[in-house]
Amino acid sequence: MKAFLIILVCFVSLQAQEISFIEHTITENGHGNPGFYAADFDNDGNLDIVASVTDPPALKWWRNEGNNPLEWTEFTITDEECFYVYTADINDDGFVDILSTLRTGEIVCWMNSCDEIPSWERISIATGFISSHGIFAEDINNDGNMDVIATSAALGKICWWDYNGTGWQENEITDDFAGTQSVYAVDIDNDGDIDILGAAGEADEIALWYNDGENPVSWTKQVIDDNFDMAHWVCVSDIDNDGFIDVLGAAAYDDEISWWKNCSGTPILWIKFVIDPNVNCALNTCTADLDGDDDLDVMGTAWASDDIYWWENNNEGPLSWTRHTIDDFNNGIWQIQSFDIDNDDDMDIITGADVLSSGGISAALTWWENVPVVENDEEFPDINDTIDLRNYPNPFNPATTIYFTLDKQQYVELAIYNLKGQIVNKLLSEELAPGRQEEFWNGEDEEGNIISSGIYLYKLQIENNSFTRRMLLLK
Repeated sequence: MKAFLIILVCFVSLQAQEISFIEHTITENGHGNPGFYAADFDNDGNLDIVASVTDPPALKWWRNEGNNPLEWTEFTITDEECFYVYTADINDDGFVDILSTLRTGEIVCWMNSCDEIPSWERISIATGFISSHGIFAEDINNDGNMDVIATSAALGKICWWDYNGTGWQENEITDDFAGTQSVYAVDIDNDGDIDILGAAGEADEIALWYNDGENPVSWTKQVIDDNFDMAHWVCVSDIDNDGFIDVLGAAAYDDEISWWKNCSGTPILWIKFVIDPNVNCALNTCTADLDGDDDLDVMGTAWASDDIYWWENNNEGPLSWTRHTIDDFNNGIWQIQSFDIDNDDDMDIITGADVLSSGGISAALTWWENVPVVENDEEFPDINDTIDLRNYPNPFNPATTIYFTLDKQQYVELAIYNLKGQIVNKLLSEELAPGRQEEFWNGEDEEGNIISSGIYLYKLQIENNSFTRRMLLLK
């Protein structure tokens, strides 16, 4: 038996900041984006986006131009009908490649050309892998090469393809995992070997396959949960900061997002905790520290009700969660992931949607900018001594004036948002002279309609910096 030293680190929780999300469309071209991922494909320091498009079918990537506000340039990789995607440097050349499952049952790697604006070499990994769904990459056999893992819902299979630097050899993990959806690879038992997690919709299972570390690799299955109705998504994080990797899942028919605590042991003992039992057709989930308090929050999507949620980790023992709605009408919401898209050291959110029926047009491929909200109150220091952003009166009815100071002539944007991150009115978009500035707002939206009472955000964008505060309209 191998021995391990596990060091438990105690964290002092920081006070969470209040946050809001501002909606930014990456593209409205095409219909549906069920699969996407973020990576720096051109090595310019900015995260780009790759996504599948359902109508007309395509696999595309959007180059992040790094401007402020962010701008995206669209490129088409293929007009084939792709599904889920993943990114990894498969051939170890320092550039990120793209993996995709195709509706035809093919698994494909798109090798990055390493140019300033990459082109993509199509390499077929496998065919006949019908109803292929989830895809992932890791070095399964510790040979220094990145391997590929994928699922087939129709065949009930999870397979991995051993990459030897030039070609691929298929290896089966299981052929008895009915309705296999997503897959994740991680060393969950800290033995130095990559294990496999899967979610199976027909089997209603979240399961784990332990890698025995031998050559050839063999697997021992452990069922984590076999009553997770239409298990659709699985991923991992150390949710409770105890040094052990926990499991997170979404169940479409149970309308549930849950996590299973890793209590260690051989095999691992798992204890289930429900985060939310009312997520209407829960398809996806992921984790990130959204509010900057040194614990992991959870995000998820409700496909049937078009909702995007995040659950604030209240950092209590046992853990409790506060649900926040990011958007309550994101038509066909599907996948959700978290990355720092704008390089401002906080975690943003990306979402894609696909209605899969005659339910209208899918919501756009979108990134949601994470912005801290600062009170207009003397308890809070000025967010910038030179900007000195504030409004008066606050609360107000029916109008208020927003004040700020510029230390030099520069281009400025000032906009009003509601708490869902939707723009209400853009007040300024121009170059201003240095000095104290005043901008009057009469409580109307861009169409000239009087808005309802409530809390609103105003965001000042100056060069590469943005500042957000909130105000209260009372009627």
